[in-house]
Amino acid sequence: MTGSSLRAKVVLPLIAVGVAVGAGGAWYTQRTFATLVAQQVRHRAELLMNAVTYAVEITADPAELVRTVNSLGGERDVLFIAVVADRPPRVVASTRNAWINLPASGLPEDGARNDVSEAVERRLPRAYLEPASMQWHFTTPLRMSNLYLNNLQRSDGALVVTIDGRSMQRDLSRALWDSLGALGVTVLLVGALAYLLLRRLVLRPLALVRAAMDRRAAGDAAAYAPALGTDEIGTLAATLNAMLDAVAASETRIRAVLDNVADGIVTLDAAGVIESFNPAAERIFGWPPTEAIGQSVRLLVADLDAADAGSHAPRSERVGVRRDGSRFPLEVAVSAMTLAGQPVTIVILRDVTDRKAVERALQEARDAALDQARLKSEFLANMSHEIRTPMNGIFGMTDLLLETSLGPEQRDFLGTVRRCSENLLTVINDILDFSKIEAGKLELDVREFNLSAVLDDAMVVHAPRAAAKGLELASLIHADVPRAVQGDAGRLGQVLLNLIGNAVKFTERGEIVVRATLARQGDQEAIVRFAVSDTGIGIPADKRHRLFGIFSQVDGSMTRRYGGTGLGLAISKRLVELMGGEIGVESEEGRGSTFWFTLRLARAARPVRPAPEVLRGVRVLVVDDNETNRTILDQQLRTCGMRQATAADGEHALGLLRDAACAGDPYRLVVCDMQMPRMDGAALARAIRADPSLDEAVLVLLSSLGHLGGAGDKSLFAVRLTKPVREAQLLESLVRALGAARPKRQQASLAPGKPRRGAARRRILLVEDDADNRLTALRLLEAAGLTADVATDGREALTAVGAAAYDLILMDVQMPNLDGLEATAAIRAQEGGSRHTPIVAMTAAALAGDRERCLAAGMDDYIAKPIQMAAFHLLLAKWLGAPPARKGARRSTSRRAPDAPRPDAKPPGR
Repeated sequence: MTGSSLRAKVVLPLIAVGVAVGAGGAWYTQRTFATLVAQQVRHRAELLMNAVTYAVEITADPAELVRTVNSLGGERDVLFIAVVADRPPRVVASTRNAWINLPASGLPEDGARNDVSEAVERRLPRAYLEPASMQWHFTTPLRMSNLYLNNLQRSDGALVVTIDGRSMQRDLSRALWDSLGALGVTVLLVGALAYLLLRRLVLRPLALVRAAMDRRAAGDAAAYAPALGTDEIGTLAATLNAMLDAVAASETRIRAVLDNVADGIVTLDAAGVIESFNPAAERIFGWPPTEAIGQSVRLLVADLDAADAGSHAPRSERVGVRRDGSRFPLEVAVSAMTLAGQPVTIVILRDVTDRKAVERALQEARDAALDQARLKSEFLANMSHEIRTPMNGIFGMTDLLLETSLGPEQRDFLGTVRRCSENLLTVINDILDFSKIEAGKLELDVREFNLSAVLDDAMVVHAPRAAAKGLELASLIHADVPRAVQGDAGRLGQVLLNLIGNAVKFTERGEIVVRATLARQGDQEAIVRFAVSDTGIGIPADKRHRLFGIFSQVDGSMTRRYGGTGLGLAISKRLVELMGGEIGVESEEGRGSTFWFTLRLARAARPVRPAPEVLRGVRVLVVDDNETNRTILDQQLRTCGMRQATAADGEHALGLLRDAACAGDPYRLVVCDMQMPRMDGAALARAIRADPSLDEAVLVLLSSLGHLGGAGDKSLFAVRLTKPVREAQLLESLVRALGAARPKRQQASLAPGKPRRGAARRRILLVEDDADNRLTALRLLEAAGLTADVATDGREALTAVGAAAYDLILMDVQMPNLDGLEATAAIRAQEGGSRHTPIVAMTAAALAGDRERCLAAGMDDYIAKPIQMAAFHLLLAKWLGAPPARKGARRSTSRRAPDAPRPDAKPPGR
């Protein structure tokens, strides 16, 4: 039996407990035995004294008392009994007959004499032990109350008893040891029985369970604990069997995973020796587990150091070595841990040969795709140039022909050509813009701009189409919207042009209103919400999801009826998202739509020029039958500090004017619409001029395109404006109208300001290698009242700039000998810091980055071919001012650049 066995752990403690209990009992008995003896002796003495006292009380004959005392003294433990009475005190009865009738003071033993004397004289009970002889002495006073006791004088006496303590001690000791012996035998019997039961019911079943566990640990998978009933040991055995089943199932699952996982899993000891090798590792490396286990891991991965596993990256790519010596790419994951106090390294190995092949194929496909994209971009660039070059001639010559004297049928034919050209240009622009976005080459040109100017430009472009359809076209920027902002004005204008153009296209009657409101603002930026609302055909709810898709419209029939590529809204959505905003639509079929988008615009450091001070406090009346137009004009005039009022018709306006005149606060300005029911703008103006009290009012006329001719006498109005009116143009016109109404002496006192740049002759150099495009540009300049020198390539342009100073250079980009970018760089180097001649790129290159490349080369502006007359005149006005147009010109006034060859002396090129 080993010291660690359960038997030893149970039996030995029981024996130890028994010994400890016995030793403790003996010690306790030894300590309490004397007390127990004393108690027994006292009890024995009390019994004797009670018996003698009772005999004294009931016995009449002294001889009888003597016999009673002698009988009590005949017991083994009683050594001496004496009754003292009478006067003087004498022994009346005693177990020592010789002492009877002896005086108390004459007793032969000192102890007895002292005891009697103590009891008689002091009348106090006394008890004491003589340790040497173990004799207990008891004395107590005795009252002689027996009237029948003869020959005694009535007096109190004493009773003396001496008991042998040794006899009592021997009797008690013998009884005690007999009890302890019986108890010890009983304990031994119970302990033996308990051990037998423990061995049978606990130790033996546990030994069987332990044996089963030992067999399982030795590898016997069939070893289980025997069935041991339903008690606690049996439940324990059943639980262990269930745990063994769970462990076996878990091992089976783990083994199945390790055997079927695609990655090789290898475990190593601290020295890098392989301890386990799963089937996947066998498939990867070709080594059977029996040969791989016990080998160094360098057999599989030559540069893997298991001792430095903790410093490895979680995953790394290495070179694996198969059994046949072939090498292959391998992904390795190494992790170190400690199991059962021993360091273990787990290595997961993955053959990435196929993945590498796929990556190479993807890389090749990507390179091919990039080549295709490059070729596509080059193709688009070439096609854009080739298409825009003849389109430039078509647009220019069509615009010039429309300025000449034509018959109605000829003008109709040319109008059809112009509209078809515009549609074709729209398709080309949509495709090119979308190609830029898809290629990710569209970049934002963030700079400061005036928000009102961008919105006004977009409105002006679509004003002719809106007027032709009889639509009211109006815009409103709320007063709290900042005008001076930073962003990409060109892309914002492109989105506005697209949405306004769609509104005009799909609206047959009613109005189109563009609003800019402040959605949220901060110290450095503002989020502006733009909304384009129309009264057109509307959009069904179930088809709105197709609006912003590529090459899609709400209904396929719309493509045939209205035309278009279906790219406009998709491009607008991409542009808005590129600028950090979002776009959406609200619509009701048959009642119109509202397309909206938001943009995050930074506030410009330089504020917009404030409204003219001369307009502050001026009283103005707006007369227009369209409520939207009245609201817009009211907002615009309110921001200038003017005192404005509105009227919906001429009769109401006349009433307001007369009331104000009578009150002594007349209206200084009257802004009226031309087309109004019952009383139009001209009739209202004549009525005002006919009333002497109103004749001093300055009249300003607003009318749609094509309706100014019906305004009658031109002297009725100080200013005539065409809708939609630019905000800046409106304010400038009001200032001019107020100035024109002043006396001439007051006008002369006004500051003359700077003269218009267009009033003086401007010298322009046109650099263009294509003969048709040269002729078109010269005709467009002639229509603007300007002439130009001509150079056919970059070298001629350098010669011309060296010979004369020009106010503007219109530079083509793609030219032989020296292209426009190189010529611009040479001109800038030639000028140095002495002067800076504005150079405008006038090119058919309109793909992503073309504008940026032109500006980076030193050019100041950019216009893409085909050139439209309105955009061209705006460009000229930007850089030269706005000279008066020379209408009806028939001959070219172009001049040759110094020493430049004739335009037809060289074949056209790019």
